[in-house]
Amino acid sequence: MKILAEYALAIVASAALLVGCGASQATNGTPGSLPLSNYHAQKRSQGASRLTSIVHYVYVTNGRSGKVSAFVMNAKSGALKPVRGSPFAAGTNPIGVAIDPAGTFVYVTNHGSNNVSAYAVNTSSGALMQVQGSPFATGRPRTNAVAIDPTGEFAYVANTGSHRGRVSAFAINASSGALTPVNGSPFRAGDRPMDVVALSGILES
Repeated sequence: MKILAEYALAIVASAALLVGCGASQATNGTPGSLPLSNYHAQKRSQGASRLTSIVHYVYVTNGRSGKVSAFVMNAKSGALKPVRGSPFAAGTNPIGVAIDPAGTFVYVTNHGSNNVSAYAVNTSSGALMQVQGSPFATGRPRTNAVAIDPTGEFAYVANTGSHRGRVSAFAINASSGALTPVNGSPFRAGDRPMDVVALSGILES
């Protein structure tokens, strides 16, 4: 994939319009929407006859300008078109970017200001609006990468700091997207942690 800016890039797909039962219903970008696959299934069960379009959005952190560029992606050609209002303000030297599984919130790590900017995604336009309380402090210097666990309940941030790196852990408010540190955060990692990933699995007894 071609690198579009200095640091990170994330892509989200969003249902743009469902038509059925003689009426149309568009997603309104409100926080707490269902993941795309579940959204489609629910709408079909409610009588929606066809999905008319899926909108893909691309988000890029720009470290030098302290902003996040947002694009609408052409699903056929891959070409990008800037979202109206883009780029959107972030903190100092934004680096990492992640999207929750529902595609309703975007999180950006700000390396220079040691915090995380949180945004609600307008699923109709791709525009970003900072959630109340954003940015959220990580409690450690040199904030790098961010990852959202597959359930969308928690966010994890790698902080380089000094030689005593830490991982900040947050609970995600499903309605607002706001972050609250979990008990014991930040947690000790190795020296200079640079990246982080979160996954879920099934343990067999």
